[in-house]
Amino acid sequence: MQAMVAELLNSSSWRDRSKGCQFIPKLKCGTNRDMTQKLSYLMWNDWNKEVRIAAAQALGKTGNGKVGHFY
Repeated sequence: MQAMVAELLNSSSWRDRSKGCQFIPKLKCGTNRDMTQKLSYLMWNDWNKEVRIAAAQALGKTGNGKVGHFY
């Protein structure tokens, strides 16, 4: 499941990246370090505002909000 979400996060479509971010908190297996770093990267560097917001919310909902501020 995480591989499918990782594909969404690496998509060239901002809608796919946003949906991937929204799906992450719903995963029962949680997030790994790579996914947390990718969310942090998207939160700070993505060109689309909706993706940045979705990534920040995903970090917060998974308990990794602190990581996003130290990227």
